[in-house]
Amino acid sequence: MRSGLHLWDTATVYGMGESERILETLMRRVPRQEVRVSTMFTPQLAEMYGNNVERMAEASMKRMDIDYIDVCWIRNPMDVTGFISTN
Repeated sequence: MRSGLHLWDTATVYGMGESERILETLMRRVPRQEVRVSTMFTPQLAEMYGNNVERMAEASMKRMDIDYIDVCWIRNPMDVTGFISTN
């Protein structure tokens, strides 16, 4: 992008998904391969998604109208072993 900003960081917890919806507006105007998207898994919100990281990521992708996330962080880590499959 002309300004040199290529990484956009967001999280479900920012405005309860509103920041991701706002980013979707940008994503409609810019080729996906030109943008890196970073979002966060927030354990404190996990119950909204059945304590499932994949469901939370899918909801984020749907709000941003993208088919993949470049970087997914754990925000405010706590005992996250119950959310991450070790299989």
